[in-house]
Amino acid sequence: MMHLPPQLLGKVRQRLEWAELRVLLLEEKLRLQRIAKYGPGSERLSAGQLELLELEPGVSAEEVVAEAGRAPLGGRRKRRGAARRRPAAAAARRWRSSATTRASGWR
Repeated sequence: MMHLPPQLLGKVRQRLEWAELRVLLLEEKLRLQRIAKYGPGSERLSAGQLELLELEPGVSAEEVVAEAGRAPLGGRRKRRGAARRRPAAAAARRWRSSATTRASGWR
């Protein structure tokens, strides 16, 4: 890694901060332009959703409203399938076992 004099390092950091602020400003301007393009329903869309709309060949106002009504995509979803069935399957086995015991006269 290069060692920079403190004065030069301060200038580089300041330029980086300004560049980051400029990127944020331009991203917000782009978001506002997309909202103006797709209508008031698009205000509820995330920046990523608006970006995907730009890639679509043709987007209608109804599609924008429908997309805005959807829940945002999050991280990974919890799996629920087999784990929910296990207690029920175990209870069914116990019930069958007790039913056979009662039918044979054992208690």
